[in-house]
Amino acid sequence: MPSADIVFLLPGFLGFERSGNFGNFADRVCGALRTQLEARLPGPVPVIPLGSLETTSFAARQRGLLDSLSRQLAEHPEVQRIHLIGHSVGGIDAFLLSCRDA
Repeated sequence: MPSADIVFLLPGFLGFERSGNFGNFADRVCGALRTQLEARLPGPVPVIPLGSLETTSFAARQRGLLDSLSRQLAEHPEVQRIHLIGHSVGGIDAFLLSCRDA
């Protein structure tokens, strides 16, 4: 059964490749989140880390994220709810993505 939910991990300024002594940081976080979500929900929940973004302005990061999210969502047409989890600057990106224009 396809999931109505999808989780995207938004990288910090330097990406998800490494955090301290942990290599493949995104893989470990994805696995832990997926395990917890699937223990509580009726089916599998995709947890997808987005790749590193440009180390540039927030506007450029937002454009890159919107492109990545659009591509990912095209592959998951059943999704009804999107959850954004940001690491470091990715948290600001997640907040900005959730804002409406005034």
